[in-house]
Amino acid sequence: MTARLVVADPERTEKTICLSISPAMKKLGIHNRCRVFEIPKSVDYIMAQPRMQLYIDYRLKRIVTGVWAKSSVELLDHLAILEPEEPMHRLMKAQALLINRQKQEASWILTDYKRECLDRTTPVWGYYLYLCTLMEREESYVDRLTEEIEQIFHHYPDDSMLFWILLFVKDEFYRNNSRRFKAIEQWIGRGFHSPYLYLEAYYLIWQDPYLLSGLNDFTLKILGWAAKQDAISKDIALQVRNLLPEQREYQKKWYPVLEKCYEADPSEEMVAAICTYLIRGQQFAPRYHIWYERGIDSEIRITNLYEAFLISMDQNEVAAIPKMIQLYFQYNSGLSYRHMAVLYVNIIAAKEKQPDVYHKYRRNMEQFALAQIVAGHMDDNLAVIYREILPVSILNEKLAHKAAEVLFVHKLCCENRGIAKAYILHWQLKEPQVVTLTNGCGYLKESCKD
Repeated sequence: MTARLVVADPERTEKTICLSISPAMKKLGIHNRCRVFEIPKSVDYIMAQPRMQLYIDYRLKRIVTGVWAKSSVELLDHLAILEPEEPMHRLMKAQALLINRQKQEASWILTDYKRECLDRTTPVWGYYLYLCTLMEREESYVDRLTEEIEQIFHHYPDDSMLFWILLFVKDEFYRNNSRRFKAIEQWIGRGFHSPYLYLEAYYLIWQDPYLLSGLNDFTLKILGWAAKQDAISKDIALQVRNLLPEQREYQKKWYPVLEKCYEADPSEEMVAAICTYLIRGQQFAPRYHIWYERGIDSEIRITNLYEAFLISMDQNEVAAIPKMIQLYFQYNSGLSYRHMAVLYVNIIAAKEKQPDVYHKYRRNMEQFALAQIVAGHMDDNLAVIYREILPVSILNEKLAHKAAEVLFVHKLCCENRGIAKAYILHWQLKEPQVVTLTNGCGYLKESCKD
């Protein structure tokens, strides 16, 4: 074969793996399973899309039958040249032709295979029998071939392809979507993770979202796969939203699914469901702030939403504070001093644009600053507040002493963010000063001039 062929997904980056390459490519010193960027730029070659992705796009109705069949036949012809001894390429081509209503051409392939096949007890023969049921739909004929497929499956009980075939020909599954869905759940639960099974499970809930009766590990796997395929439909998103209150604990793997559910259904109800789920799971990292912001913008009423908004703000970022947050925390301050400091710093930053808000908070900020000085607290945000709020006139002797302890604090940063503690040694210190570090940063008290 002289054609320079590479089987890889052209929509991915150059780091994607080449699933197969032609002999002509191997003669150039290029190895199978290499990455696309490892192929020399001087080599001209043809890139073919993997057949699995073609099938997924077809089942998800992203491409029409004719386009899928044509592309699949071209790819399978290439693969048949690469692996002439592999009968599955020819049989898969026959399936593509059958689905595209090219029965005569498919019949020729099946006739040739039947004549050549010597072992009629293998999974490949079972696949051939399945294709025969697509050629001839007479009920008694299909039943007879189904029994033969089941006999082969009895000898190969772990063969995913045979199980997949039985999903379509066995009455128990073919006529009952719920049983088919349950069977796939059991199969995947046993550790079989064929993408064909994930696709069929998703296709079933795409047809009937109420098959999603709970958000368990199985549905997480299926919906996680669908999220990666960007295939979450609005109806499925609505069903996930209805079931989300049952999730008592936060699971990180659900987050990409919820993001795709919001893309499919960007409603206030979806925002409320996601915010409630995140708050219940105590998820207040900056990456989740966008959800609390959406909740505030939509004026959603959820317990602890305002607190979640403030806690999840990036402590090093200055941003506009919504009016509802300003009003709420003017009278409610049950958060930690670090999070209240974030609020006050943002109010100080906006005092030119919102002087009325600044003046309403001025008294609160003075009391807060004095309390933090007495407690000996210091961080970047508190430093801004101290500089803004504390004129010398309001400091008595006791507070002045405390202020001196705070104001002569220095920030210590380490390049290695994994360091948890630093020990400060100096000849004037009787014992090392221990500084606790968070993300590589901490604060130490100045104990001497040098």
